Amino acid sequence: MVLSLDRQDLLPGTNCPLQRHVSLSAYTSYRVGGAAEWFVMPRTPEQVAAGLDWAHSQGLPVTLLGAGSNLLISDRGLPGLIICSRHLRQVTFDDEAGQLTAAAGEPLPNLAWKAARRGWRGLEWAVGIPGTLGGAVFMNAGAHGACTAESLLQAQGMSFDGDEIIWTPKRFTLCLSHL
Repeated sequence: MVLSLDRQDLLPGTNCPLQRHVSLSAYTSYRVGGAAEWFVMPRTPEQVAAGLDWAHSQGLPVTLLGAGSNLLISDRGLPGLIICSRHLRQVTFDDEAGQLTAAAGEPLPNLAWKAARRGWRGLEWAVGIPGTLGGAVFMNAGAHGACTAESLLQAQGMSFDGDEIIWTPKRFTLCLSHL
């Protein structure tokens, strides 16, 4: 008997699986949507950069996907490379400075609870938000009269060319989306 199995490739220079034709319905809260042409779930910023480099070398568009909260994706799917940030999770607390640093894929409710367990205030509004920190920063998530911009000191990210970028809240055109 001869079987044909889907081969799982890796992003060049990494151990990050690069998958073709992954159904995106499993990655949205509404459980709808077609397939990603290409799909990766990096665990490190280096793997994100490798994904961006690979997509650029292939001439592919890139779409970022966080928790997929309240996201509708066409049944026709999405072209190019989908980079899902769900495995980009890390939180460090600086008790002396009263600041935390967290990765884009960190679930917002988890971050709020971790801060609350330390006796920190300011993220109480985020306990019921079903998204990730990356999405919260991007759209200035908020609730109960508070929002991301009120606590954000800076956001470190990567351009689609793989260059490091640091934004302050003033650089974002943050609106009061929580009203």
